[in-house]
Amino acid sequence: MKLDIKPYHSMGPIKLGMSRKEVRETLNLKVTEFMKDEADENTTDAFDDLGINVYYKADDTCEMIEVSSSAIPMLKHKKLIGPPLKQVKEMLRSYDPYIYLVGDILISDRLGISLYTEDVEDDELPVEAVMLFEKGYDDELQELLAQLEEED
Repeated sequence: MKLDIKPYHSMGPIKLGMSRKEVRETLNLKVTEFMKDEADENTTDAFDDLGINVYYKADDTCEMIEVSSSAIPMLKHKKLIGPPLKQVKEMLRSYDPYIYLVGDILISDRLGISLYTEDVEDDELPVEAVMLFEKGYDDELQELLAQLEEED
């Protein structure tokens, strides 16, 4: 399924801020609800047939959309999953020169997008997953990174 990304807004038919009920009605597919992490404040919906996970805030509104290789997320008509990380990184840098790396995740705050690959040190590996998040989603991470920089 081709999913056009509108930064900080939507990925395909799924819009950030939609209720869980609206997401489920929009996709109209089998869904599995699960707890991704013990620290999460709510459960995640997995639409395995599409390779989509939707994360929700405590009030059951969508805060992040994650897709894997069975979906085709597109930004400005360019595929984000499949091409080598180097190619996708260069494309993202044309929109956001301040992308940064945390673990195995490359993050663009300007676009509200993060990319995952098995080994970010190997730019030739393909991107395996793309996440679209709402503004403020990674504020805690930003604060932690700032604290670590101050300690150095």
